[in-house]
Amino acid sequence: MIILLDDEQFLSENKYLSQFFFRDFFMSSEPNCIKDTKYKKTAIITDNIDSAKKLYKELDDNNIQLIDFNTDSFTKDIFIIPSYLSKGLEFEYVIIYKENEYKNRKLYYVALTRAQHKLTILE
Repeated sequence: MIILLDDEQFLSENKYLSQFFFRDFFMSSEPNCIKDTKYKKTAIITDNIDSAKKLYKELDDNNIQLIDFNTDSFTKDIFIIPSYLSKGLEFEYVIIYKENEYKNRKLYYVALTRAQHKLTILE
């Protein structure tokens, strides 16, 4: 399921999510593609560091920065970050990538509330 929340607009449609679908979403030339977005700081938030590392490796893009415990600065405009490291941060556009169900509802809430302008949930 893809849920897009863009300021006041809400769109929901059923789709089968696979690693290929996410890659297609990321690389597509659609107007809501994160590479061509009007938002400067975009975060892809995962449920844990293992999911973040796996997604980072699958996407294999030099324009994306993986945020982990050793990261001391944000050098790119697109980030992959686990939800527990996103607490206290805000991003203009947030994509929540739910490879697995969030075990901790509070961390899912943290992920949901990081977006300033646009939120997309991929599950």
